[in-house]
Amino acid sequence: MRLNNRGFAIVGILYTLYVLFLLILLSVLGALSVKKRMLEQYTRSIEESYQGKNQSSEIINTFNNSHNTYVAGKYIFQMTYNGNNTTNECSAYLKKGLETIDLKNINYTTKDCNTYKQTAQNIVLKEIISFEESDNNE
Repeated sequence: MRLNNRGFAIVGILYTLYVLFLLILLSVLGALSVKKRMLEQYTRSIEESYQGKNQSSEIINTFNNSHNTYVAGKYIFQMTYNGNNTTNECSAYLKKGLETIDLKNINYTTKDCNTYKQTAQNIVLKEIISFEESDNNE
């Protein structure tokens, strides 16, 4: 029985190309996997470093009395409206160093708060999530 040399050579070349293709495919998938893990790690570290810190009740009470901002960050207010005595949680991003803020003239992040802020009976600061260290903090 005589082997066909051309068929043997073609099959040898095809199997070699198939193995090379598999090796390249696996190396690309491995590189993408490593890249994904590194991006997730970087994202997690950035999120952790930019998460704001909740401020103490002392700073919140000071703000509610004087309306001065001591830290830059997200200020979360509770508005109480006239009439039906409903409350709404509103937030605004304020910078450090603002003095005697009129809470009815702040640009809040939600449309409802901006629409009804002039009719609010009471606006009280509930929480500050700061993006910097404050002088009064811990």
